[in-house]
Amino acid sequence: MPDVAPGAEAPTAPATEQSPTSEAPRVSQKQNRGCFQRKKCSWPCLKAFFLKNFLVIGLITAIVFSLAVPWPGREVESWSVGSWGIVSTINVVTIFIISGLTLQTDHIKDAVRQWAAALVGCISILLITPCAAFVLVDLPFEPPAYRYGLAIFALVPTTIASGITLVTAARGNAALALMLTIITNVLGVFILPFTVPLVISQAQDVSLDPENLLIKLVMTILVPLIVGKILRESSTWVRKQVANHKVALGLLNNGSLICIVWQTLSSAQEEVINTAFGTLCLIALAAILLHVAYLIVNFILVKIFRFPHREAAAVLIMGSEKTLPMAVTVIAATGDALGSSGQLTVPAVLAHIFQVLIDAFLCDYLGKRELKRSSQDLPITTNSGTVELNGNSNVEINGGKPAVTVEPVRTTAAGEVLLGPVKSSTSTLVPYSEDSPTPATSTGTPLPAAPANV
Repeated sequence: MPDVAPGAEAPTAPATEQSPTSEAPRVSQKQNRGCFQRKKCSWPCLKAFFLKNFLVIGLITAIVFSLAVPWPGREVESWSVGSWGIVSTINVVTIFIISGLTLQTDHIKDAVRQWAAALVGCISILLITPCAAFVLVDLPFEPPAYRYGLAIFALVPTTIASGITLVTAARGNAALALMLTIITNVLGVFILPFTVPLVISQAQDVSLDPENLLIKLVMTILVPLIVGKILRESSTWVRKQVANHKVALGLLNNGSLICIVWQTLSSAQEEVINTAFGTLCLIALAAILLHVAYLIVNFILVKIFRFPHREAAAVLIMGSEKTLPMAVTVIAATGDALGSSGQLTVPAVLAHIFQVLIDAFLCDYLGKRELKRSSQDLPITTNSGTVELNGNSNVEINGGKPAVTVEPVRTTAAGEVLLGPVKSSTSTLVPYSEDSPTPATSTGTPLPAAPANV
């Protein structure tokens, strides 16, 4: 049976550009198959693939274009007022205003009940995984900016948007993932100005002003995030527009991040080109091993505390992911104290791309495994008129009084339809699946198809 507490409500997934919504039209299994399964490709399929992988495609394009044709990005990067880059600051502010506009905290109260998982997740994100930075700053990468950039990436908190989407794909607790995002990113603004100088000073005598770094992070991250959230909560019209244009907002958010990477790499094109190819391969390998190490550590944590699948998936993914926007913002705030901003950005971008690719496969596997496990718990009637639960046909229907009753349909955080809770000696929520046998009522009559809008 799925690990869900009796009578517990399954939290609804927060709205992101990739999250399932309750208004999504029901599609058949044949319509939902990918291009490779249908052995043909079409424009809707290509469009869906592009939207799903927009950030990764955009980052790779930005890297290639900035190294091949650096002068446009170099020119844009030169527009500044004092130590503030005009376009890059606008990009960062845009990212966090949109994050505030799309931040749904309605279901946070559902995650509060999972306080133990939330506490373990916060400790992993803010205390355990940042310790890797003390090792990364001593790696033999030349110039040193490469190892500093990877160390900064290890210090930042969990990802803001993509992590929630990945947790949803893994059929994890999206509300818990959202709470981890909010708590760690807000605390990170106040922690990073002190941890970054502490880590960097272990490898080089560099003076970073924590107060100046704190001011920049508050002004470019925390203030825009709060402004976006206030706009969302103060106007029904704003919430409606955000819901209607969340795909466009997601593209604008990711486009702003791509623009930052394009500018910073263009300004450091000569240094990157002159770097030995073997060094770049070692940086990529270090980024992959870093994320794999994070996954192993967090896997051990969720096993030690024996969290149910939904909470375990949230802690595993959110505890292993790092946010690229905040890493790029910290790099920009350090100025030239640690070296070229472009060289500092390269390892952070590579680490982000690899973590997204690795976790996409991992979450797909976890989601399918959980769906298969939960579908085996569907109640079905046998020819003898009994109801089978997990293959045990010992729940009799006697005297017109059902031993098993099914309550109205609800949905999980991953968007699957629930038939439950099923009231028997073991209370659980039963997911509906087109691939599963048709669930039956307590009287043996097949239930109608699940409604499209639940």
